[in-house]
This record gives sequence, C-alpha cells and structure tokens, in this order.
Amino acid sequence: MRHALAESFKDEHRFQLGLMDDAAECFENILERIHFHIVPNIKGDVCASKSCISHQKFAMTLYEQSVCRSCGASSDPLPFTEFVRYISTTALCKEVHRMLERHERRNPEMFAELLQAANTADDFRKCPSNCGQKIKIRRVLMNCPEIVTVGLVWDSDNSDLTDDVVRILETQLYLPGLFYRVTDENAKTSELYLVGMICYTSHHYCAFAYHTKSSRWVLFDDATVKEVGTKWKDVVSKCMRCHFQPLLLFYAHPDGTAVSTEDALRHVIQWSHSKTEGDNGEDLGAEKLPVLKKLDHTKEYEFAPYNGRNSNLVFSRSHVQASGGKAPVRLGHVDQREKIKDISRECARKAVDLKNLTSSQRKVLERGQRKDLVIHRGLSLGFRLGLAFPAGFQLYKPLDF
Repeated sequence: MRHALAESFKDEHRFQLGLMDDAAECFENILERIHFHIVPNIKGDVCASKSCISHQKFAMTLYEQSVCRSCGASSDPLPFTEFVRYISTTALCKEVHRMLERHERRNPEMFAELLQAANTADDFRKCPSNCGQKIKIRRVLMNCPEIVTVGLVWDSDNSDLTDDVVRILETQLYLPGLFYRVTDENAKTSELYLVGMICYTSHHYCAFAYHTKSSRWVLFDDATVKEVGTKWKDVVSKCMRCHFQPLLLFYAHPDGTAVSTEDALRHVIQWSHSKTEGDNGEDLGAEKLPVLKKLDHTKEYEFAPYNGRNSNLVFSRSHVQASGGKAPVRLGHVDQREKIKDISRECARKAVDLKNLTSSQRKVLERGQRKDLVIHRGLSLGFRLGLAFPAGFQLYKPLDF
C-alpha cells in the first residue's frame, strides 16, 4: 500500500517514500481511492453502495443548519459527508477547563459532548434573516457509522498541551453526544470503543492498536512491534513518557457487520462498458471524483447548495502536521483522475473477460494463475471482513479497561 500510495501521488509529489506527509490527509485519500475502485460510477458524496467499504464503514452523513432562537428563522439544511471529525486540541482543553469550573464530574458519556462543544466553539454564524443575532451551527448525523474517526488538530502555539489532551481521551464514545442530534434509530444508542490511535513524535509517526484476542494494547513503530499493556492507562503513560501527540482516534462498534460484495463487480463492469462506448467520442462514463468535504468555519455562513468544492479544514494544521506548505490533497486533478480511471478500466475489462470464459478455459486459467486467484481471494476476504484490521484485531466484544 505504501508503494501504491507513492506511485499514485507521484505527479503531485505527495506521500512519497522516505518523506513525511500528513497522516490525516493520507487516511482520507486512501478511503477515497477505495471508494473509487469499488464503485467508480458513483460520486462519493452520494454513495449508498452496500459494497463500498469507505462509506459503509467510515462515512458520517450529516447536514448542518442555522436556527435563530430570537426570530425563529432557519437556513436550508446543507448535507455533506465526512470521514474524519476534526477537533481543535486547544478548544478541547478549554472546554474541559470550563467543565471543571462548573464543578461537573466527568463520565464516559461526557467525552463525546466535550468533543462536540470543542468542534463548535467560537463558530458563530449570521442569522439567516439578518436580525443581528449570532448563532451556532447545528450538525445532525443521519446514519449510524460503525467506525468513527476523530482527528485532533494541534495549534503550534499550544503544542505543550500534549499531556493534558492524552489525559482527556476516553476509550468509549457515545455517538449521540458527538452531534447536535442524530436521526438514525441505531445511532441514538450507539456506543463505540477505541481500537486504534495514530500519534506523532519527533518527525515520526507511530500507531497503537488494541489486540482483542490477547486483550492488550500494541505499539507499531515502523518495523518494531511491542506490547504496551492490558489497560488504557498503559498507553497514556507511554504517550506522556515519549511525548506522543495523538492525531487520529479510531472508535469502532463492537458488533460490526460484514460488507456486502453483491454489487461491487456490477458497478465496475457498468462503468467500464460506458467508458468503452465513449472511447470513440464523448466520455459517457466519466465521473468527476469527489473532493473531500471540509467546511470553512472561519467565514460567515452562506447557504448555497453543496457542491463539495472550494472548502477547507476547520482548523489550520501545525508545523509538525503541515504538508510542506502544500494544500490538502485533492483528487480532482485531470491527470491523476485519468490515471486512476485507466487502472480501474483495465481491471474491469479483465473481470468481463473472465466472466465470459467457458468452464474448460476457466480450469486452464485456474491451473496457470494460482497466485492471481490467491490475491482475488484475499480481496474478497477483505470485503467480507469490512474492517482493515489484521487477524486478531477485529473488535467483537466490549473492551475491558
């Protein structure tokens, strides 16, 4: 995957071997690529395919709306999809400080509410009817994701908050508390558990993962793999001792379901056929790749129809997370898009050829291309599992911390 990532972004000089880049952007772009190769004929912001791992497992489908309590005016709902919920660590620490000033006792459910408060802190918009009031935006979750990724954004002026942030983190995430409201019935009672965390330290990334079979936290540091301990406090101690800055937190539902593969091949074949028909003329099957939806909360809100373009992150990234001064990776570049389409089209055509083979031809192919079939079986197994965890890392029971 590392080599494929470097090759895919070679023209943009991003994610190259031996060079540092942004972990959160890398994660989001991997999910976008997975989506494109499974369902290339469906745009990411409207993807409802049951075989799309990215959107079935990781995507949060939301809408945001402004409602004025003074005059009652409300804006039109603005729908969007996101893979990562970004939180400012500075705002998070401020919310915890306010909570302590109110002499409130922390509990596991309160952690999600703190994240929501930090996400909307100082995010005021104009009243839709221009009555003069400043109001906070409301973000409503419409689906029930099985994996929620929280991205922590660090302010370079407050990088000394590492120990405070690590102490704040909880291993349980009460999904309804993370948003103003949830509409999905399953989401209203959904509780997720921390299964992985990516950290940054000294121009270097490392990762923690919870190994369910051994009930232990494991540290992945390049080629070094070490057991940290059975309790979350062991991870906290390690982070504080080594000055690890948490960047991405992965919360998963303990009863995750498998991803369906029924319509995956159909989507690819249909897209390939439409592309073939358009090769001699108009590109009938071409779809523009979706640009990741990252809202700009630093500007006054404008209630325009969502087009998924010209939007930025909520918070700027610190110098330790910045991507060499480059803007976030966009998948809309013509050259890059055509390269991906060519690869997917070639795979789809091979799939069509394989489908048209007679039984005798299939037997010959099976004897001569065992390695390829092993790869296909591995991919099929990955779809059925639905989670990109190594063996032993799939969460199937509540964690005991």
